[in-house]
Amino acid sequence: MHQAFANTKRRTIDALPLLVLVPSVAIAYWPAVSADWIRDEYWNLAVARMVGNPWALFITDHFHAPGSHFRPLAYFAYWATQAMFGAGHMAQAWVEGVIHLAVSILLYALIRQVAAIGPSLVAALLFGVHPAVVTTAAWYADRGGHLALLFTLAAMLVASLGRWPFRRRVALSMALALAAMLSKETGLIAVAALAIIGWFSSERRDRRYMLVAALVGVALVFLVWRAWILGTFLSNTLGEIPLTTVLAKGLGKWLAQFGAYASIWPKLSMAAKTSFVALVSLAIVLARYFNRVADRKGAAPWAMLGAACVLIVGPGILQAPVAAQNTLPLTRDMSWVEFAMQARLYYVTAAGIAIVAAVALDRIWSIPRNAARRALLATSCAMCAVAVVAGWHAVDGYRARSIEIGALAREATAAVAASRLPADRCKIAFQGIEPPPEWDVYVSMDEVVKALSPEVSAVSRCLITDNYGTFVYLLPPPDAEAFARVIPSRSGAAGEALPARRIGHLALAYFPVLPTPAMQDGALRLRWRHGSFSHDDTAQ
Repeated sequence: MHQAFANTKRRTIDALPLLVLVPSVAIAYWPAVSADWIRDEYWNLAVARMVGNPWALFITDHFHAPGSHFRPLAYFAYWATQAMFGAGHMAQAWVEGVIHLAVSILLYALIRQVAAIGPSLVAALLFGVHPAVVTTAAWYADRGGHLALLFTLAAMLVASLGRWPFRRRVALSMALALAAMLSKETGLIAVAALAIIGWFSSERRDRRYMLVAALVGVALVFLVWRAWILGTFLSNTLGEIPLTTVLAKGLGKWLAQFGAYASIWPKLSMAAKTSFVALVSLAIVLARYFNRVADRKGAAPWAMLGAACVLIVGPGILQAPVAAQNTLPLTRDMSWVEFAMQARLYYVTAAGIAIVAAVALDRIWSIPRNAARRALLATSCAMCAVAVVAGWHAVDGYRARSIEIGALAREATAAVAASRLPADRCKIAFQGIEPPPEWDVYVSMDEVVKALSPEVSAVSRCLITDNYGTFVYLLPPPDAEAFARVIPSRSGAAGEALPARRIGHLALAYFPVLPTPAMQDGALRLRWRHGSFSHDDTAQ
């Protein structure tokens, strides 16, 4: 009974820092609740609303570019949360906030396995409120990345619980690793991290081999499953470029921009830069002093440090193709929305850095001198407070810019809702639009209207075109077949006509990117003029 009371007391003490961690992360994230959709969310939300049968996501290629990505659990989550809470941004922002809080809490619990309460709290808090992390957490379109890290940290935590039976730990950590991989390909990092933790924490050789075999088996199941669906073990986003070239270029760009996104240096004002340098310099001086006077005992947790290194480096390798194509250097003029989309490449890396930083801080945390302990505590509190303010400021900038971007999408949806749609072979043609720079080529008005319309069934049957290009059209299969009889599909790289792909109750049709006369014949025409849409009868 005494032991049970002691265990309960320890768990209570371990949970008390959450009273600081949760409110701090919530404050930094709070502006995201009143933000708006920005880019890829329109595609994700439209697919979630039109797919009908979410289980089809696990057995079909569900990305707009065939053979690119396989993230069925993330898309299932899109479908589930919009079915439960609706397609409004605020409800989905709450979901993303809960996921981010869960990631931060899991990171704290994981670090607590190898470090004292103080370093664990400081590291998890700095992770949760860092501008590059919390703005990424606010981006609904990267839910797959958020879930992948959530399941990865949960798997690492389970593997670290030595008091649990070995077979139970292996079974649960394997299931969580598979969930991470099915959320986003970066979940493959979980396999390497678990292998390091299991190998160095187990004293029995047979258990080491059993664990490695189980991990290899789970990874092969995912990779074969993915290759069966996509038709390739890699990704068609590589094109004809050799894999080694893409890895070298992507990893180089990822490393080159890491410092800028970690420090947000280019976006800081001169006063902020001066304060940043002073704070970092003070931290370095104090760290060197504390390192001399600290009472360090015990060996370093090399297994956890090795797993953390995997979290740090792994994303740069796995996301090299994306980095090679899309990474932009951080500038002062870059919007916080674009910042969030770029910073997602470092989301998992930040968690690994937090673990390493916590272990390093833990080595100097036990300082025998009261004055030094107070100085260390004051410095840690100051850094956390500054980080919370910086995180809130970044997310508030994200919120403001997202509302500006979303105005066009809201106006388009309202114009369609106020119009009388054609009864047969509904067509809508948007004209005169200059899309926001953050949209680039990734957002079409077809996605926008079908993501945001109050009644998706009223517009799902419509072929919606615009003046700047649509990569893929979302339609119910019968309507896609009907339009295909009069509108030929565009040609692929080899010159063949691209066939429509079916996902549950949804068809992805590859009609011409820019509208042809046949696509606009008899269409409802809406032209963007002076900040609103109006009917364009002159083109009839």
